[in-house]
Amino acid sequence: MDNRPTWLLVVASIGFLVGGCKHLFSPVDFQPGVAPEIKDAVPPACAAASPPPDKGEAKRLARRREARAWMVNLGKDGALYAVKAVGPMGGESASAVTTAAGDVVLVGSVLGPELTCEQPMLIVLAPDGHERNTFVLPFPGRLQSVLSLPDGGFLAGGQLADNQKPDRRHLAFISRLTASGEVVWTRIADGLDEGIVSIRNQGDHALVFGVQDLADTWRIRTDWDAKSITMDPVANLVTHAILVAPEGDLLLLGQATWARYDGYARNVPTLVRLGADGRNLRARTYFGSYAENAGRFETAAWLSHGEILAAGYLDRPIDTACLTRLNAHGRQTWSQCLPSSASIIAVAPVPTDRALVCMQSDGYDQETRSHVNEYELHLVWLDDKKLKSLPLGTSGAQMTVCRTLTTMSDGTIVALGAGKWLSTSERKEAR
Repeated sequence: MDNRPTWLLVVASIGFLVGGCKHLFSPVDFQPGVAPEIKDAVPPACAAASPPPDKGEAKRLARRREARAWMVNLGKDGALYAVKAVGPMGGESASAVTTAAGDVVLVGSVLGPELTCEQPMLIVLAPDGHERNTFVLPFPGRLQSVLSLPDGGFLAGGQLADNQKPDRRHLAFISRLTASGEVVWTRIADGLDEGIVSIRNQGDHALVFGVQDLADTWRIRTDWDAKSITMDPVANLVTHAILVAPEGDLLLLGQATWARYDGYARNVPTLVRLGADGRNLRARTYFGSYAENAGRFETAAWLSHGEILAAGYLDRPIDTACLTRLNAHGRQTWSQCLPSSASIIAVAPVPTDRALVCMQSDGYDQETRSHVNEYELHLVWLDDKKLKSLPLGTSGAQMTVCRTLTTMSDGTIVALGAGKWLSTSERKEAR
């Protein structure tokens, strides 16, 4: 019998009370969409887009071609001490992991010779930023997550794009690569249109998580040779981050649709706890009395004393960057928001109750007359009463973006894909 605390008691007739929330919510019945289909297929090669991009899109792509991914080393206190451009021109980072040897494996995409064809990219970096290897896969798409394997190879997943169709429909794909970058096998998941959000090592197999229709998370279980692949729905949750609990359970954080007491539905920040055996599903919504507002968790990290620091945004009425602490049982113990119209997409705790956060907000490019994402890196103080922040860097016109923060074994932090770094004189006092 499972004696662990139950996070959520669902009583169909009256709903349930979210911790600290002033209103009653009830979960929308989990009815997953059509099951994705796993195909053993060779992805198509890059080809010229049809129809061709308009003038504004062509300018944006040309600017992207001049950009590169960046590796920024930060001290334990967030102090900047090394910046290095990595990878090919046109490269952009999406996420990263560290290997047992201490290397950083960066995945993302690079704009190929045909400016309209984005190709999956994987870069292996030494702790000092030295580039060991760069691999570009020969088909259109981008990598979103990666798992480093004991044999030096990789299991990577992301989105496969058909750039010959006007709607640029995305399919998910999983590829196993050797240490030299050779593709051993590729499987396509038709139906996981949001791609692969996480890959986890489970001993003799991998657990691969993908998202369908901005609504459901599915789990793919595969052995290392792709001879045995199964798939099952996990939750009515758009997963953005996954943590592993000390006892082996998986904590999925993102957004889920909950029906409010008055019948209106909201996408709210939600955590789902999934037992290592795939059962014991529990869910909990967060941000207390703000749970009636739309929002989501984008990222999370373990704090040194066993708590979770989760981050994302609330829409009240504009996107507001927020952080929250959760205890080992998933209960919210503290939450605060920054006075900034943004969403936190990456977080890395640093000593003495502080954290580095990467924030994304909406911007506008006058030259291409298009909406763009703007990014800032901040050092924040996790104060009980009010969050204080010190801006460290911003994205620039010819720079790629701050997308991921990785803590190294010695406690230093690597920011990948960062843009312009502010000098000491440019930095404002913590506010």
